[in-house]
Amino acid sequence: GLHAFLLDARDHADVHTKAVAAIAGSVGLGEVDLELLRRELTGRRPLVGPHLPLDDDTRRTLDVFAVMRQIQQVLGEAAACTYVISMAQGTEDLLRVLLLAREAGLVDLASEPPQSAIDVVPLFETLGDLDRAPAVVRALLDDPVYRRQVDARGRRQEIMIGYSDSAKDAGLLPAAWALYRAQEEIAAIADSSGIEVTLFHGRGGTVGRGGGSPVWRALAALPPGTVRGRIKITEQGEIISQQFGLLPIAERSLEVTVAGTLMHTFADWRTALAPGEEARFREVMERLSAEALPVYRSLVHDDPAIFEMLLQTTPVKELAHVQFGSRPVYREGASQGMESIRAIPWMFGWTQIRLMLPAWLGVGTALERAIAEPATLDLLRRMAKVWPFFDDFLGKVEMVCAKTDLEIARAYVTHLEGDVQLLDRLADEFRRTVRAVLAIRDTQDLLMDNEVLRTSIALRNPYVDPLSLLQISLLRRKRELPDGAPEAKPLDDAIGTTLNGVAQGLRNTG
Repeated sequence: GLHAFLLDARDHADVHTKAVAAIAGSVGLGEVDLELLRRELTGRRPLVGPHLPLDDDTRRTLDVFAVMRQIQQVLGEAAACTYVISMAQGTEDLLRVLLLAREAGLVDLASEPPQSAIDVVPLFETLGDLDRAPAVVRALLDDPVYRRQVDARGRRQEIMIGYSDSAKDAGLLPAAWALYRAQEEIAAIADSSGIEVTLFHGRGGTVGRGGGSPVWRALAALPPGTVRGRIKITEQGEIISQQFGLLPIAERSLEVTVAGTLMHTFADWRTALAPGEEARFREVMERLSAEALPVYRSLVHDDPAIFEMLLQTTPVKELAHVQFGSRPVYREGASQGMESIRAIPWMFGWTQIRLMLPAWLGVGTALERAIAEPATLDLLRRMAKVWPFFDDFLGKVEMVCAKTDLEIARAYVTHLEGDVQLLDRLADEFRRTVRAVLAIRDTQDLLMDNEVLRTSIALRNPYVDPLSLLQISLLRRKRELPDGAPEAKPLDDAIGTTLNGVAQGLRNTG
């Protein structure tokens, strides 16, 4: 029936790998490979008994599945039947989860017909994961044991795609294009396998995490044939209160989402194109993505200077002290570097100093090269008019550029002893982005077609600027203190207040 919440469980693929290996070691199964997983899932012997010696981490992992079964017994299967696997790499990752679920009584693939009370959902996050996702899904749906799981779930499969880590990994433009292509290919594979697929969009509030678009535009930008009346989207951070905090607004948000989903299902932008036009659009996107990726990767991943600037000039380190956010700044057990910092603080830190770097780094270089060719500029203008995906991408970049304030960012870098020369290089890339967007939009100023947003930004900025200056002062005072100084606690509290204020003023931060 009706539930207040439908609970999704989620954990990292490595957690399941360690848990299954620990169980296998305790019962003498040896190395866990694909054949062993298949054999155990199609057999009937339980592996975990009440007296089996297991470490605490493995017990905790098993407890999650036990609790899911308890919830289902009390409230019904729908209340807790989805298990998401972060950083899924292959069929083994999903079979491990099914084996753990089997031990809790949620799955019986040995029965005829097979029984399963759980949907196992792979999450593809990084650029490499998205590129490999179609092949992983194909192998998964071809696997004889996993096919029994699909049959048990009514020939339905949910796939989650991650916006946060792909943008952090590759930059906004390459990530957006990889997400688009992955959705198309996954939907085609599901069709050829006779599977009803639901794409679960793991978005956040920031542009770098898939947010920043009006609901109708974001839905229209999805590839044709990938929605078909079914969509699942995460809402996080301040977006929840903005879209669902008041009943009339919540009703409107749901109304727009349902309408947008139906419109996407029954309309196809490609019907208005001339023969061969879509292929030319895709060629341009491939080129733009290929040119933006090395710019982003060289500055963000190959050179430590950007990460050092993040730590030195933004309040990202203070997030751990003010409980601002749902998860730690760094992934558990990882060294504190660029690879281990989570996508939320990566985006959040640059937003706080008004630089918004993740949303335009690499974009400016790629677009500038393209618009230098008159024929390509004309094609980009055509793309912005008729292709919802490109119009949405351009709109998000335009909005972020309108919120960027180089003067405020320079104040942070200057007063907190950051790398001013690096900021100058970044400022050049920002200006390239703005020039290119204006050229493609064929306009003189940003957001000329969105008077409400333009006015809103102009209205909010005078209130946000003093908070930014106050935050700079507080951060500078804190950085001058020795480690462990008692004065740091009240400074952290004050910095936390400015963090919240700037976030509320800028929006699109979660």
